[in-house]
Amino acid sequence: MRKLIMIATAIAVLAVPSLASADVARYQDNQQADFTMTQAVRNSDGSGAGTLGDWVHKVTVKVNPCDNTFVGTAKVSAVGGPMDGLALARENLSGSFGANGTVSFTLTRPDYVGVETLVDAPMDGTTVSHPTTTGAEQYELDMKVTAPTFSNIVGGVTYKNHGDYVKGQGGGADAAHSCIGMPIVSSQGSK
Repeated sequence: MRKLIMIATAIAVLAVPSLASADVARYQDNQQADFTMTQAVRNSDGSGAGTLGDWVHKVTVKVNPCDNTFVGTAKVSAVGGPMDGLALARENLSGSFGANGTVSFTLTRPDYVGVETLVDAPMDGTTVSHPTTTGAEQYELDMKVTAPTFSNIVGGVTYKNHGDYVKGQGGGADAAHSCIGMPIVSSQGSK
């Protein structure tokens, strides 16, 4: 009798669709984030902030959903003031989003011999943060950063579960340790 109950239970389990295939949002590897940084235009000696307009950096990055790191670029142009419409060379950014609504990054530009680094800047669009610089700009910079907007990259591959992702990558330890294809869990549970 006990064997019959175990067999009936096994058959019932096989007949019920797997909960892992339910419509649960999953981490994907083709995630993009867009945000804007605004920085006061200054003269080469650091003067003139607030009177010369702003540098607006429109940032697009590819995000690793497992650890919130990113790499990407920014289009930079002057808004307002005497240099309105002037564009700078595209910037390269690498960094990470913090769990508390902050961002940290390193920014470089091909026509600029230097690096701007911002650590734990609030992404509320109003708080003024101060990147550190190397190179010619050795004065304090003021920068405001907006909250990111996340999306999947158009045409990107989506994975229905973690096993689907691992198989798609050809297996291996790196794929197996990735969060891609795993359910997204918030403080309220799966979303």
